[in-house]
Formats: sequence, structure tokens, C-alpha cells
Amino acid sequence: MDQEMTTNLRMISLSIIVALIVSACNISNGNPGDTSNPDPQVLPPQAEASPILTMIVTHTRTDQTLNFSYLVGNTSDAAVPGPVTVTDDKVPVTCPDVATVGDSDNDLDPNEAVTCTGIYTIIQADLDAGSLTTMATASAGGNTSATITTIVSLQQTRAMTLAKSAEPQTYNSVGETIIYTYVITNSGEATLGPIQFIVNDDKIGAAINCGSAGTILATGGTVSCSASYLIKETDVTAGSVTNNASATDGTTTSNTITTTINRDTAIPPSNLTPGTTVQHQVVSGEWLWQIARCYGADPKVVVQKNSQLPDPAEISPGITVTVPNIGSDRAIFGPQQGNDSILSCAPRYTIQSGDTWESIASRYTASSALLQSVNPGVALLPGNVVRVPINSVGDS
Repeated sequence: MDQEMTTNLRMISLSIIVALIVSACNISNGNPGDTSNPDPQVLPPQAEASPILTMIVTHTRTDQTLNFSYLVGNTSDAAVPGPVTVTDDKVPVTCPDVATVGDSDNDLDPNEAVTCTGIYTIIQADLDAGSLTTMATASAGGNTSATITTIVSLQQTRAMTLAKSAEPQTYNSVGETIIYTYVITNSGEATLGPIQFIVNDDKIGAAINCGSAGTILATGGTVSCSASYLIKETDVTAGSVTNNASATDGTTTSNTITTTINRDTAIPPSNLTPGTTVQHQVVSGEWLWQIARCYGADPKVVVQKNSQLPDPAEISPGITVTVPNIGSDRAIFGPQQGNDSILSCAPRYTIQSGDTWESIASRYTASSALLQSVNPGVALLPGNVVRVPINSVGDS
């Protein structure tokens, strides 16, 4: 009996202990189903706060200037005290007073926005880098926006411009020299070189080197060169010379520039009409073939038209010869006044200091070879007199 009682007491004691443990657990953790007395140390989950200030950054480019615009807005439900400021690590920014927008108070109210502006001048380092990166943040009333990173592409243009001039501007005869001068300008944004700049001219045989092989042209920089061209008989016949030239550095090519220079021909007398027939009175020193040249007529036709002459190579002063269809063989030049003040198709010219056979011939659109041929034994010395076969260029 004592053993049974002892067992029962043990069971009762164990039940009491288990009950106390369960009770203690309920007191510590609270009743899961009872929301009237939550544990004050356990906080409910909080929603992530939205930014109060937002900013949109845009830009435009004008030549070497970037114009930035910063649109700063208030997306919260409460007013944000002004002023609004924008800090950009590359651009000085100015913001207007918040009183100039919305309801004109000193707060940036919900859904109000101000536009701040900044101007940045592009430098060569930016162009060399190919882009500009800026970081900007807006602030107002102790609030800041997210940092906005803007990358502006600065693609550099490569361009060059060619200018050309000719000296002299006109020519008269074979063998004259025309000097062409070329100026290459870097008209783009990118630095050109170091490289050998060249000019290609369709009237000059080989490429023309401009500057040294290591020439560098910054924006607006120039380099120049020149080349000479000798007037040919075909140029005299054509009456003008036209050439086309362009410059290059191997990757960039300039504009093509066309230049035309004209033969400087004497203006025929107003009474000389191409295609007509004239009667010419011979003066001393003229010969029939030269009279034909003078009027731009075909010499063979002139000889045939004057068959009454016993010897066309020997004509006397004072007689009259017929010159048909003037201007049919070449331009009409007409008789010119020499140093003796006499109008002649072979005027007299007194050699001046510095004259050459070519310069004298050029003065009268004559052939230098023919000029020397019709003046045998005459030294090219100042004061000596020569007969000039005018309008004979191309003949010999």
C-alpha cells in the first residue's frame, strides 16, 4: 500500500511540474491568438520611404557650349522649404527662387517644380576624351535627390578647307609661269596630324607637299604651300586655264576648289567684226602673212585673195591688201601702236631694262621664237628696237 501511494504521489508531482512549465511558456510568449496585448518590443514592418525630391537633367549643344537644364520636383505630400539648389561637379548651376513657381510661396509644394540652368564650355581635353561625364544632386529643406549621372557624347568632327590663289591673274603667251598658292585650314573639331598634308591639283603632275611630314593642325590652324605651272600653247589657244585642287591628310579630304585664269588679249577695235573683210594699208615693216595673223585670218586664204601681188613675201608700204573673213583662224588682235606711234601689224618696240624675249612676246600675244626669228642679230639690250609679230603665239 505504501508503495502504491508513493507511485501516485510521483505522478501527481510530475503533472504539476509539466503544468507549471506550460504556464510559464504562455506567460513569456503571450497568447498567439490574442492581439490585445502585443509585445511592445516587436515592430510591424515599415514601407520604404519614397524620395521627396526628383531631378531630370537634359542638355543641348551650341558650337563649343553645353547648355544644361535641371528640372527639380517635389513628389511628396508635404511642402519642402526653399531654396532649391543643384550641385554639379562640372557645371556651375543657378536655380530660381521657388516663389517664382506654383503658388508663389517660399516652399516647393507637392507637384511643383523649378528649372535650374548651367552652361559648360567644352575644352580640348573633353574633345580628346570623346565625352563629358557630370554628376548632379538637388537639395531643398534638408532633403536631397538621387545623384544623376549624365554622359554627353562629344564626337569630334574632322574637316579641312582648301583655299587657292593664282599669280598672275592673266597670261599672254607660252612659257609664262603661274604660281598657285594653297592654304589648308583645319575647319573641324579634332586635331589633325601629325601627318604629311598634300594637295592634288589636276594641272600639276605630282602631289604637292604642304608643310613637313609631322605637321599638326589644331582647330583653325593652317599650313600653306605653292606650285608653279608653265603656260602651254594649248592654253594660249584655249584662252583660259582651269584647274581643280583638293587637300588631304590621308583620312580627311577638303573641298575641291576650281580656279580659272584667262588669257589677256587685246580688245579689237570696235569696227572690226569677225567674219567680215577688211582693206589694210601696208606700213613699213609689215609682211602679208603677219597681216593675216594680226586680223586673225587664215594666212593661206589671205595670200590667195591677193593674187595680184607679184611676191606676197615682199610688199611695199602704201599698197592696200584684202583680208577676208577676219577672226576665222584666231582671235582678232588688230594693228597696234608701236614706239613710233604708228598703227601696225608688226609694231616697233624699244627694249627696256629687264625685258626678255618672252616678256616682250607676252606683251603682244606673240610667239617668242618668231619674235627672235624676225629680228636676227638684234641683241636683247635696252634701247635696241625690234619688230613684234603680234598675235602670232603658237607659230614659229
